[in-house]
Amino acid sequence: MKTKSSHKLPEELLVKFSAMLADRMGLHFPEERWGELEKKLIPIMKSFEFTDMMSCLKWMLGQSLNNKQISVLAYHLTIGETYFFRDEKTFKALESRVLPEIFKRHEKDKSIRIWSAGCCTGEEPYSIAMLLHYMRLDINEWNVHLLGTDINNEFLKKAEAAVYKKWSFRAIPREMMKKYFVRVDDDHFQVIPEIQKMVKFSDINLAENSYPDASNGTNNLDLIMCQNVLIYFSQKQIKKTVQQLRSALTQHGWLGVTPIECPFISDPELAPYSFSGASFFSKEKVLKREPSPEKETFIPSRKSITPLPQPAIHDGDVLLSVVLPAFLKLSEPVLDFHFSSEKPLNEKRQPEEKKVKIYDECIALSQQRDYPGAISKLTQFLSKLNSQGLKDNLKEVSLLIRIFANKGDLVNALEWCQKALKVEKLDPFLHYLHAEILVAQGKPDEGINALKKSLFLDPNLISARYLLGLLEQQSKELRHNAHKEFALTLELLENHAPEEILPGTEGLSVERVKDHLMTLLKRK
Repeated sequence: MKTKSSHKLPEELLVKFSAMLADRMGLHFPEERWGELEKKLIPIMKSFEFTDMMSCLKWMLGQSLNNKQISVLAYHLTIGETYFFRDEKTFKALESRVLPEIFKRHEKDKSIRIWSAGCCTGEEPYSIAMLLHYMRLDINEWNVHLLGTDINNEFLKKAEAAVYKKWSFRAIPREMMKKYFVRVDDDHFQVIPEIQKMVKFSDINLAENSYPDASNGTNNLDLIMCQNVLIYFSQKQIKKTVQQLRSALTQHGWLGVTPIECPFISDPELAPYSFSGASFFSKEKVLKREPSPEKETFIPSRKSITPLPQPAIHDGDVLLSVVLPAFLKLSEPVLDFHFSSEKPLNEKRQPEEKKVKIYDECIALSQQRDYPGAISKLTQFLSKLNSQGLKDNLKEVSLLIRIFANKGDLVNALEWCQKALKVEKLDPFLHYLHAEILVAQGKPDEGINALKKSLFLDPNLISARYLLGLLEQQSKELRHNAHKEFALTLELLENHAPEEILPGTEGLSVERVKDHLMTLLKRK
């Protein structure tokens, strides 16, 4: 970690600048992230046509920046990374639980109001529009108010153009790709006009008091989606923003966040719900309706859940659980693996043609959400093998473990993991998978031991080192080690492209994980 003396800019200016960012934009840059902030000041300086950072910084602090200038800062200080139908569990919950309830409440007036707050380049509100259309909502009969907002005007321009590269489609169902997009060229696709006209875009700064307000469409909302936004805010700003978002909801409105952000929302007027791993909050009066035990996994009281040891949370510690929700879900443990034809970071390659064929077939089935088909093929293939055969097909065994874990079948995932470890004790990735399953079962201490075995065999296995740091930060006895693991993880990430996806992080890219780690790196 950088010391104070290593900063190029005077400490008093960095204090004022970070305070201004927190006040005007809600962005949290504690002292530990000043080195990162100085790096970001270089492109900011160029955008404002200054030749040195000191002059640029003094200029920004010496005036009240307008919305356009704030947008420039947002462009350089936030990460514009998203894609269509990001987080499958969230959209399943919208389709099966949240939206049907909203439709039922508005059967008479046929009006629905939705806000995608912090929508970046527009993939989320367009995904919601496609889902509404896919659910056969009669757009001509219903009055749909679907608003997408962001602080970054450059992002909003891209959203309004509705033209996207292939990278934005890595999680979209194939049938929706065919139905709702037209090809522009080999690398670009555009949202069809029928979906485009359903969404309106506007620039709104969530750190300001510009909402709820009828003039900008942020009042009386049935649903607000605010995902991967609060992670950038301090605890104080989170509280303020959540209060305003809650005020913008109707009496029975819903607020959707990520599992990462859920633990930091504490509002007595919002009740938490978990729908198969997707996190939502609703106005308290929703609790008066009769629950449906067969379908609903409402969390009536956090006291009924046996919690893991919690660290002391200081102002700004809003990223203590970047990947832990994928591993530590207490109500319904599901490991969120994303299936890609590309190898996870550090995973060994096995070039044999026959194995590649069945592996690729099962990857394709997993990408199509045909998990039973993939499980059937893999188990049929692997069950016939002896110990040496399993050892020669660890890639296929690992895939089967990941699919079982993704379905929440931790018993079978653990059984196959133990089978594999019996024949190959020196594979670091197997020990990592073993750790994930143990942690998901509520055994963090055993998980830490498995991670240490993994890192002994491969000190450069990024996912293992990242998870180890998070688990150590959750432990009073081991918290002092977490700082070292986060710093080492950052060093390892420098060797990978920013757009690479880090396995086990709900689709987070290397760039976003690096940004999270900079906040997690607190002083000892």
